[in-house]
Amino acid sequence: MWQQWVYENPHLMIELANAAKGKTLTDKFATSDISQARALAEILNENPQYSHINLGIKPNDPTL
Repeated sequence: MWQQWVYENPHLMIELANAAKGKTLTDKFATSDISQARALAEILNENPQYSHINLGIKPNDPTL
């Protein structure tokens, strides 16, 4: 499900990558190991293109 969200919202994934750089994603509403934060963190960590995001670029930047 989250892979599809990333596919449909690449600009939001870039925004998340920028905001999450150097941080741990958490989900305060999760009641198990399966959570939105864990799924998105795995996607970020498994896709090297998100580790090279420049913090100064805004998600709607036409140069992306």
